[in-house]
Amino acid sequence: MPGHARFTIEDEDVNSTPEVRIVEPGESVEPLELDREEQKAAEGAAGENENGKEKEKEKEEPTYPPTSSPTQSPQETTDDAAPPASKRRKMSDYLPSALGWTKPHLTPKGWRPVMRSAISAWCGLLLVLIPQTERMLGQASFLVLIVATIHPCSTPIASALEQALFEIFFVAAAWGWSCLGLLCAHAARRQYRWTEAEWTANAAAPYTNSGLSATQITDAIQLDLFHGEWLEARSSAVCCIFLGVGGGFLLWLRGHWGPGPALFGIIFGIIMLAICFTVGAVFPYPYYGIGLIFFLPFICQQAIGLACTFLIFPETLAHQFSDRLIATLNPLHDVIHQQKLMLASNPRTPAWLEHKSIKASVGQAMGGLALLGASEKNLTREISYARISGKDLTRILNGMRLLVSRSTGFVSFYEIVEKHLHRDFSDSKGGKTADDLVVHVDRDRSRPSSLHRDASPSNSRPPKKRARSQHRGHGKSGSHISLPSLLHEVLHPNIDIRPVGLTESQRYMDLEDLLHNPNDEEHIEEIIHLLSTTSSDLIDLLTHAVTHLIEMIHRLKSSESTWAAVFHEDVAAYEKRTKVTKDILERLEKEMEAYRHVKRLDVIRPFASLFDPTAPIDRETFRSPSHRGLFWALSFQFSLMGWGLAVVEVYKETMAVEKKRRRPRFWYPGWAKLQWGSEGGDFEDERPHQIAGFTEEIPGFKRKTFTAPRHPDYVPPTSTLQLVGIKFYNWSHFLSRPDVLFGVKAAILISLVALPAYFRSSTYFYYKQRGLWVCIMAALTSTAYVGDTTFGFYMRVIGTFSGAVIGMVVWYIGAGHGTGNPYGMAAICAVVFPLLMFHRVHFTPVIAGILPAVTAMLVIGYSWQDANQPAGSSVGYGFDVAWRRMVCVMIGITVAYIGALLPPKATQKETIRKTYGRVIAEMGGILCQVVSFANCKEDGAKAPKQIIKNIAALRLKVSKTTAAKGMVRFEMSLRGQWPEQYYASLQSLQMEILDLLGQLLGVTASLNKQWTKALLHRAQLTDERFLGEVLTTFQLISHALSAPDGAPLPMLYTPLLETFLRPVEVAKSGHMYGYDVTLGETIEGIPAHVDLETICSIEYLRFSCGISQCYAIINRLDRLMFVAKSLVGESYIVYGMPHDEHRVHQNGHDESRDHLLRQTWEGDASARNRLLFPCPRTTMTEKADNHEIQTTTDRVDDQKVKHKWLGYLWDTANATPEERRLLFKVDAVLLTVFCLGYLGKALIQSDANNAYLSGMKEDLSLYGNQLVHSTTFFNVGYILGQLPFTLLLTRLPTHYCIPAIELAVGIATLGNYAVKNSGQLYATRFLAGFFEGGYFPGVMYILSSWYTPVELGKRSGIFYASGNLGGMFSGIFQSAAYTNLDGVGGLAGWRWLFIIDAIYMFGVALLGLLILPDIPALAKPNFFLSKAEIELANRRMARVERAPPTPWTKAKAKRIILTWQMVVFPVMYALYNSGTPQQAMGYWLKSFNTTPAPVPGRTYTVSQINLLPIPYLAIAAFSCVVFTSISDGPLKGRRWPIVLLCMGGNFAVSLALYVMPLYKNIAGRFVAYYFNYINVAAAMTIYAWAAEATAFDNELRAIVSATSNMLAFIINAITPNFVWKTTSFPAAKTGYIFSMSFSVVEFFVVPLALYLQHRQRRIFSHRADEEQSSDKSDKSSISNDEEQEPTHVLTPAPLTSLNKAPDTLTV
Repeated sequence: MPGHARFTIEDEDVNSTPEVRIVEPGESVEPLELDREEQKAAEGAAGENENGKEKEKEKEEPTYPPTSSPTQSPQETTDDAAPPASKRRKMSDYLPSALGWTKPHLTPKGWRPVMRSAISAWCGLLLVLIPQTERMLGQASFLVLIVATIHPCSTPIASALEQALFEIFFVAAAWGWSCLGLLCAHAARRQYRWTEAEWTANAAAPYTNSGLSATQITDAIQLDLFHGEWLEARSSAVCCIFLGVGGGFLLWLRGHWGPGPALFGIIFGIIMLAICFTVGAVFPYPYYGIGLIFFLPFICQQAIGLACTFLIFPETLAHQFSDRLIATLNPLHDVIHQQKLMLASNPRTPAWLEHKSIKASVGQAMGGLALLGASEKNLTREISYARISGKDLTRILNGMRLLVSRSTGFVSFYEIVEKHLHRDFSDSKGGKTADDLVVHVDRDRSRPSSLHRDASPSNSRPPKKRARSQHRGHGKSGSHISLPSLLHEVLHPNIDIRPVGLTESQRYMDLEDLLHNPNDEEHIEEIIHLLSTTSSDLIDLLTHAVTHLIEMIHRLKSSESTWAAVFHEDVAAYEKRTKVTKDILERLEKEMEAYRHVKRLDVIRPFASLFDPTAPIDRETFRSPSHRGLFWALSFQFSLMGWGLAVVEVYKETMAVEKKRRRPRFWYPGWAKLQWGSEGGDFEDERPHQIAGFTEEIPGFKRKTFTAPRHPDYVPPTSTLQLVGIKFYNWSHFLSRPDVLFGVKAAILISLVALPAYFRSSTYFYYKQRGLWVCIMAALTSTAYVGDTTFGFYMRVIGTFSGAVIGMVVWYIGAGHGTGNPYGMAAICAVVFPLLMFHRVHFTPVIAGILPAVTAMLVIGYSWQDANQPAGSSVGYGFDVAWRRMVCVMIGITVAYIGALLPPKATQKETIRKTYGRVIAEMGGILCQVVSFANCKEDGAKAPKQIIKNIAALRLKVSKTTAAKGMVRFEMSLRGQWPEQYYASLQSLQMEILDLLGQLLGVTASLNKQWTKALLHRAQLTDERFLGEVLTTFQLISHALSAPDGAPLPMLYTPLLETFLRPVEVAKSGHMYGYDVTLGETIEGIPAHVDLETICSIEYLRFSCGISQCYAIINRLDRLMFVAKSLVGESYIVYGMPHDEHRVHQNGHDESRDHLLRQTWEGDASARNRLLFPCPRTTMTEKADNHEIQTTTDRVDDQKVKHKWLGYLWDTANATPEERRLLFKVDAVLLTVFCLGYLGKALIQSDANNAYLSGMKEDLSLYGNQLVHSTTFFNVGYILGQLPFTLLLTRLPTHYCIPAIELAVGIATLGNYAVKNSGQLYATRFLAGFFEGGYFPGVMYILSSWYTPVELGKRSGIFYASGNLGGMFSGIFQSAAYTNLDGVGGLAGWRWLFIIDAIYMFGVALLGLLILPDIPALAKPNFFLSKAEIELANRRMARVERAPPTPWTKAKAKRIILTWQMVVFPVMYALYNSGTPQQAMGYWLKSFNTTPAPVPGRTYTVSQINLLPIPYLAIAAFSCVVFTSISDGPLKGRRWPIVLLCMGGNFAVSLALYVMPLYKNIAGRFVAYYFNYINVAAAMTIYAWAAEATAFDNELRAIVSATSNMLAFIINAITPNFVWKTTSFPAAKTGYIFSMSFSVVEFFVVPLALYLQHRQRRIFSHRADEEQSSDKSDKSSISNDEEQEPTHVLTPAPLTSLNKAPDTLTV
């Protein structure tokens, strides 16, 4: 700033700030926070209190010249706060959390594209419902619904036209490729090479004299055709090859281009290829018209869609672009509004952390800017009638880019304060992961006891520490301050990191010692308060300006304003708005000028005395000021002024547009600049070594002057032949790229899936069972990455299942009976389509939104077509279509998943790592570009746009890995867990470095040539050695990450930060830079020393910001090296270096627990014993980096507890009040939901038997072993579903998994009512068993995760008893259904029972979704459980040594497989389960009704047959609860007595039923049958025993639970076909012998389990005693050695003399 700085502020009317309010011009603009006015008022009151105290401090502090100082203090007003929101709750506020994604879209703007899409689909449905148009569309008329769903009418007109052109192009190209393939296939034929007329004549010849009608002859010919009558191997091979090549190319193109306007066109092209080559191959002539099957419905729906886009709620791209501008400005408004609140808060208190949302708001604005950039290319491609054109919006967008990019300065300011004062809550600089990788030098940082600022210095200072030296640096003793005490060290964040290597650790400790100032926090608090005082008015005006800017953009795009300007323009209102706009701009510019020259200088007040050599300073009372705080404040001021200038630029541009475009007009496309397709072309994640939009060529720099990159194996080409050879090599290298290899693999996969269509033996099956769907799903699911394919697998399973259910519901409601009712179908679809399209348009991810809607549309459309226009290969309608769709999808996606696992395969893990390696390399290039620009620039030069684009391209490349990291969790690997936290740290550091490079570029562009030279000199960016070290570091990290398996980094690494802070000139001068601009070198126009005028100049502010940014870049580059080392390891190890003894890994978490887990994995007996069996724990003391870390774990004391007698009935009587309250809640929820669910499943399992006895046998003609076969199908599904679902429960929330299982079981049960034959019964029973498989073992796993050994048995018994009650109710329900509902609605009574069961399961699933808690290790506080209760639950599990979930590794899997628990307990449970005789009482009762009667005069009705067996279930339930309670109570957790007792009773009952005659001792047989299930308590005691024996490993506990049930059902799936045959009942002699045999074997297995458990306990205990004694001796020797080591204490540098010179200060 020319001239002397002025420190007086002219009086201004601070109350003249206009009211600032948030305008919500469109529904897409998110409202600001609620109740902000109350929050603002409270903060204003606190600010006034603090301002008053600040005035008292100012009276005591010395003032700096001139003597007149500002007397004005800011007044906190609520004018800039948003008006309070309405207290009335909207309807969307009552939606459950699962539907939270719908809230932002429940607005008129959100419903417009939905209704447009729904109307388009409904119009397509009308074409299917009208017979004439249905016949015109052909045999695949339903495809209009598929096209309408995949490509809904939800985009603006220009985007819709672009997508339609791409789709038509790809469909036409696929049709053309198909015609070429069919022509080649026809040429390859040898036997059947006919024309269409010849084939028709030859095909009809065998039926000429058959007497069939023409229609029957046509159907017969078609049947022969699809049986492959005219297939030939040669033509089939050609079709298969063409299909694979075309599909593989399209899939490669999908991955190469990525998401864009061509995506849906590629999908439709794949469908066209699949139809043409699988159907066209069966024709003995080139049937080119086969493409019409898809093309006619496709083109008709495209026409309907475009018509709806133009006519129904039409939306232009400019209108959408304006909405996105507002959506981008809205978070920016939050950002600037938060600045005032943030500065008004105390940075040393948690109030500062409340403003962490600033970073999220800036991220939201960047996301909005990315959408704006994606839409920019289309702005000039449409015809529109509006006030503004695409060019106008582009000019506004250019200013928005600058505004958003400068918002990162606010984030940097917040994060740097947060990192320094609240490190534990900060995620900047790589987050806690990077912090934990560097040496943590502990320091006593005091925190204020209150928010008041008037605390005495003696109370607020940290305790003094012993100085290690009286004179550090260069200086003389005297009465003034020392030079080192004024050490600035350029915006130094606290170096609180732990190195990976040896050499870096001590250097960072020394730097921390050197830079530490104990008064930092107190002074930072004061400086931020001054910053709040000086910046408040400008922030208010900026907030108001952004609000008015939103209003202006809304007026420009508003339809009301547009039409008002057409018919009648209110000139007076326009002039009034213009005046208000100009007034806001003038006031903003005036305030910015005052801030630039006057107000901002108030933050320098605490430092003024230091720059006045005549000011007296008492070294006894003077406190060293915070240079951090000053430079942070300067950085904030620079960001605020830059942000304000950007706002002014956008404001002026918008104001000019509003003034110029007063009336609407037609705007036409700019054909000269017309471009199609996505910019960049390449999908970012496919090739990590390429970055779209990045170039090393910068205008103005001649790169050819320097050496270009060369190939190391060849000299540069010297002839044309060599140039051709290079081109050929590059082309061949293209074929070996991963994306091309994926295309080849996809081509092979598609060909293999389509093979059944080309063999005569399987052709008809392929077409009849819709194998075409398998081919399409296999192609669309295939992706280049395993994680993406796995994610697609899960999404397609869920989406297909839910869509099939929706489609069946809609079909049966709309169609009614028979072939359907067109009016009913149109009516129900008019209601359902908007809901489906709402989910399709707004749900994310997109694949999850598409699949349910597509499947539902397919079921509806295909059912109507097959019902009303059947063909030879028709499959039926409703359920017949739905289950085929589900089966085909499962087969197709399974094939795609298996194909993804086959080589060559790519993983997201490797791609992310190589992407980061490439980006880090290019960041070094950008640094070179910035330095080159700074070296060569002239005054007034603007930052090169190409450098800005390069930074943006790298940012985009890094940000896209966020989605890729989400896919990594779907990539299963036995090599270990992916270090996600390190890659998150890498991503964070790269983003921060890129932001800092952008800020540095802006600073260098704003500085003049002399100050730029000074900046480069001070930052050592003109020092070839230092710059070379920096670039070498970039290259090393890049190479380490880019290597195929990673390359280790050198062990010896000198931190760049040390060189940066201690350059050569510092060593020569003997003291640090401090505030000085140069040391030892004079730059023309730059003062050698800093005086008051210099530090107040705007150039010095920019200079200090540039130095701060250089420091931050170097600091983060060091951290980048540490994180990379932690990933790839170290090489070039040198032993015997100093400080080897300090390399100790210190963590902030429980080291003793991790040590135990590591020992457990490695097989240490002592650790395993401590995990398996409770024992007292000791205190562990370690010594690391001269700091004593003491980790104390809780001692588990075996105290005697006085038990109450009620405790034997219910254990909570002996619990503490807290545990009693917790157990009450958990019992009430878990037992309620699980018992209700198990009761329902028992109903379902017994329904098949009861229905068989109540009419199903006769209705379905089940006179053989079909009932047993259906049970076998159920058991097979049950077996397959157990282990996957149980393992999912160890990772996913319980309140989602269990309700999902119950919902799926209910849907499968609902299908039972519609079965018509045994085959359909088998299918529904299999699905019911598959989904139910994980319920029982999963519930047992969950119960064992909540209850201790003295609690688990009885709760398991109650749960199991509920299943027996379900069997009781099943008989009652079956009797009631048969009696009251038989014949109702045309359904038999047994069918109604399945419907009732399904409705019951739906209700239980909903209840579980609402109230079920997760297991303690995964639970989060909610309305049901508090944080304290969850912690109590985890402590309870730790007390009984129940291990939480741990990551999977190869060693862990091997260890689990080899444990004895994996064998003994599954065998024990299988013996019990198979040894229990099947209930034959119903068969026995029904046998009395046979002819001739075995007992004349004694018969039983159907109701009696269903009701008489009920008592045995009640006895089983009662005995289960009693025996398990005895096991918990009197037996004190011993399980084996109950198991032996139950198996003995089982042997006795089986023996009695075996020897007892069937019809002589009827009463005795009744008794035997009633006590048939008295042994059920053994099941729960075995499960409880297994859970307690596997407590040390969470995953082992879950697997044992699943495998026990799985083995039992495997045996049950086999033995009924041989032992318990239906035809052998009711005698079943073989079965009872089998049962007794298993009971006898059980008597040998139980003692074996006791022996193994006792032996394991004894061995582990012995080893634990030996290791404990060894540990004690080791610790005593370590303690003796440590007592001799000196304690390392950090102390601040002493205050020494101040070198004085006239009007200058040398630091």
